[in-house]
Amino acid sequence: MDKFFKRHPLVVDKNLAKIFGLNEVLVLQQINYWLELNKKNNNNFHEGRYWTYNTLEEWREEFPFLSSRGVI
Repeated sequence: MDKFFKRHPLVVDKNLAKIFGLNEVLVLQQINYWLELNKKNNNNFHEGRYWTYNTLEEWREEFPFLSSRGVI
């Protein structure tokens, strides 16, 4: 069981999940994570804003338990 807790977890703000829904907040928080990482590393900065991107396949890898309609 220890090996599972050494991986990078998805953390959810329960108040945001109440407002927007669990799946939506998982995605929003992951986008926020990448934006903050870009700020920290000064990457992907254009016209005064930081940005991030993933291909659809990369998002599927990030959230293997979601489909285009929600939870698998």
